[in-house]
Amino acid sequence: QYTVVIDVDNIGKIEVYLAKTIKEGNTQRTINSVEIRKDDKGNIDFKIQYSGKNKSLEFKYQRDGDDSIYLSKLILPFKEKDNKVKFPEELKKSITIEFNDNAGALIIEYLLKDEKIKKRIKELIKAIVNLKRSIKGREEDLSPKLMVVGIYKNSPYRTYKDRISLLDECCEEEHDEVIEEPLEKGRKIKIKHIVSKSKKPVFEVKVNGDEEILSEDKVINFINEIFDKNKKEISQVKVFYDPSVKCEIK
Repeated sequence: QYTVVIDVDNIGKIEVYLAKTIKEGNTQRTINSVEIRKDDKGNIDFKIQYSGKNKSLEFKYQRDGDDSIYLSKLILPFKEKDNKVKFPEELKKSITIEFNDNAGALIIEYLLKDEKIKKRIKELIKAIVNLKRSIKGREEDLSPKLMVVGIYKNSPYRTYKDRISLLDECCEEEHDEVIEEPLEKGRKIKIKHIVSKSKKPVFEVKVNGDEEILSEDKVINFINEIFDKNKKEISQVKVFYDPSVKCEIK
């Protein structure tokens, strides 16, 4: 029994920090000005000037060929009224720009696009649902018999680890067996009822949610709702179980 938490907002998120104040020997140098430019191809040039230095720090954000990674946010360590930052207003349409004079660094944030994030989540779910281990020449099936899946967007995360109980239950299975008895004139068919008993694991789950047969596609389709931009808040739970076990929702 274990828990896997996927923080969607941090998948593929990269932050680059450039210190607002640096020390060279006994001298402290602070960022005097920042200039940001964007060309027609979407490439972004940065030019950062530190106090007491003739040469500025320059670098470029160059767009990826498939645009899978993009520059999403800039946090500038100044007050907006300080006028230490120059950038074209059109940049605000594609990048979130924030001013925070309490920040100790200029922060550049990069993100993966939603489709790439979905792909990574799908690969993880597929690995969990089909988990196997080979040890000492023996292959063990570690795929889950039960998954309680919760999706949350702008709402508190909850754990259900303490709300799952594994019970034993004696289940009865009934089937008919047809026996043909030959007679002198035709045949007589006799139907015999056979009842067999077998033990089947029963999971008791204390949640407010629906239940469904476990498959990777069903899990993926369920969690795709978190990418719905029209939904500001999501808090949903669904229980997925393998056909070899029984599930009781309380």
